Amino acid sequence: MPTVDSYYGKKAAAGTLKPEEGWTYETGIKKIYDNKSIKLAVFHMDFENKIGWSDKDPGTGEQYAINKGDFRNTKGDFRNTGIEAEFTHNVNDKWRYSLGIGYGNPEVKDPSAANPKWVQDDGRIDASASVFYSISKLTSGLTYKYLGDREYYGGHDVPSRSRLTWNTSYDLTKNDNITLTMNNLLDKDNYSNRYGNLDLPYNWKITYTRTFYSDN
Repeated sequence: MPTVDSYYGKKAAAGTLKPEEGWTYETGIKKIYDNKSIKLAVFHMDFENKIGWSDKDPGTGEQYAINKGDFRNTKGDFRNTGIEAEFTHNVNDKWRYSLGIGYGNPEVKDPSAANPKWVQDDGRIDASASVFYSISKLTSGLTYKYLGDREYYGGHDVPSRSRLTWNTSYDLTKNDNITLTMNNLLDKDNYSNRYGNLDLPYNWKITYTRTFYSDN
């Protein structure tokens, strides 16, 4: 479904946006050893009514949410076919790490031309690496994520995105947890989308969680 902002915000009147709908097909293999696991999967996604953004309004310069292709009699088709793999290793009872990589070909049918054509819609390469340390009530993890080979927009390719996050969690009791999350540790200027919007610079937050449940 479209978000509330997309549905009611700016020029997009209620009723003009349809929900995205389609199918995702995925198959793969998974091999688990005593302390290691390997996963490999292939997938295909096929969606209609892809929600995106309009061209800039000549008067205001603003954009608003649309089903891509509505005004060109296309369905806003989106497709993506790719492969992904992950390796996880529990080194001992305290340390574990994981490595993952994926390659896809996300495309949307571009409605801007008289004869709509398929164009790249997002990054093709997605990689991650994580390491975790756990002892007693404490768990700490460092995660690096990379998004590369991104789409062409505004006369150039969108720059690759790399983000390092450190997350530390401590169980005060069986019902209470406090977590410190430090985002964008390298303080990189990462583009969150093709429109020039940047991720937040280095920032941190502390979260307290209280769980209420019964043993019955």
